[in-house]
Amino acid sequence: MGRVSLPKVNECLYNEIVLIYPNVILPDYFTRLLRANIQNVPAAYNELGMYIGSNDGFWALCQKYFRTVDEKGRLETIIKALGWEGFRDRMASIFIYRYTNDAWPESIPEECCYEILQFEGKLTQYKTENNSRAFLLGLYLEMAGRWISKNTSANGYVVPEITDELIGLLKYSKTRIIKIDWILILLFQFKTFLGMDELKGILKSEDDYSTIYKKLSVKEREIFTKNLLAYGSSINESDFFVGEVV
Repeated sequence: MGRVSLPKVNECLYNEIVLIYPNVILPDYFTRLLRANIQNVPAAYNELGMYIGSNDGFWALCQKYFRTVDEKGRLETIIKALGWEGFRDRMASIFIYRYTNDAWPESIPEECCYEILQFEGKLTQYKTENNSRAFLLGLYLEMAGRWISKNTSANGYVVPEITDELIGLLKYSKTRIIKIDWILILLFQFKTFLGMDELKGILKSEDDYSTIYKKLSVKEREIFTKNLLAYGSSINESDFFVGEVV
């Protein structure tokens, strides 16, 4: 994925680097599915078919790209044949290609999702089952990296760099995580502002995230909030700001 490395905040002046995440456009009718828990069972295929059929744009894309799976374009049959994740991966590839090339592909470019699937695989042991939020975060990182590549004058924008070391911090959670995407966004920001060593020490002491947040300066809290809003807007989700995270 097109990620951008960045220095620690305390190593540079705020007027020289802003550290704001891009707000990318991801279709709500698709991110809504990635935010949900969808099982690979017949009842889910039927519900997915009904949901897609209720959205003209989504339905039209399925008719265009999945006739090779079912020549009659029957949504339930298509999803059953591919499985939820197979269908999900192909749809994401279509959107990535569309954004990158400013044109719809002739057929499904499945290779677009390779790195996202690798990323999702690293998070399997930490997330709940039937949960596509790791995939959703990977999709955001991929699209944000491509946004920065296309907007070379967008100084101060960065893509969260979710390294293996950062992922390793999830071991301090006592349960599998539902909103693992938001947790990683939070951890990356805390690591950026406080440094990895201090963050590890706080997590080991089992302090909650509100305690970590209080350690940030006023300016850091401003950047922190802007980045949460950018991610929430990108994935079309606002209830993070009023509900539980894990």
